[in-house]
Amino acid sequence: MDNRFEEMYADGTLAELLVNCKKEELADALKDINEEYKNYKTVKCHTYDDSDAAGYKTAGFHPTETDFYFVFETEGNCRDYIKEYSPVEVTAAGEHFVYHFDITEECEEAFTESVAVVDSSDMVIGGCMLTHDPDAVCISDVFIDESMRKKGLATILIEEIKKRCPGKILLLHADSYNPHAVALYNKCGFVVKERLYSFTSERE
Repeated sequence: MDNRFEEMYADGTLAELLVNCKKEELADALKDINEEYKNYKTVKCHTYDDSDAAGYKTAGFHPTETDFYFVFETEGNCRDYIKEYSPVEVTAAGEHFVYHFDITEECEEAFTESVAVVDSSDMVIGGCMLTHDPDAVCISDVFIDESMRKKGLATILIEEIKKRCPGKILLLHADSYNPHAVALYNKCGFVVKERLYSFTSERE
């Protein structure tokens, strides 16, 4: 392959590539991809520009999910950041919950933190992971147990993370097939910085 592509992942049956070429080069690029990966059952092409959807369709690809990359810039001064963060007790929908922030890995200025949401019986019913560096925090694996949804717990989780990370940029990712997550992040003030569109070809 050449600099029109970045191979993101490939195994015996699936190949994923980031396509980075000019519009007039797309037809030839997709022809080369189909030839290079003709023995693969599934080929997925990612692009930051969906204006060439017709070109992908002509080459046998159909649109699949869109990945949204969100950002939010917190207020405050990250130099005042304190690693030790006490558990946060909240009441939501008449029930008591506690949000625990625990550092799980640390190296130099970066560290990883797990956040657990527990109910009144100390059962974990939600949480996420936070990956910190000096300027930004990546939020991943946000979840709330299905039986505990629609109580505002995910909103409280995001708002507590904002308080936890003064002066930092918060980054997170959501898929188009998860509209509830997209709505949550929009509600919490995050804005879409980038979209990654995907087109998939599945062979017989």
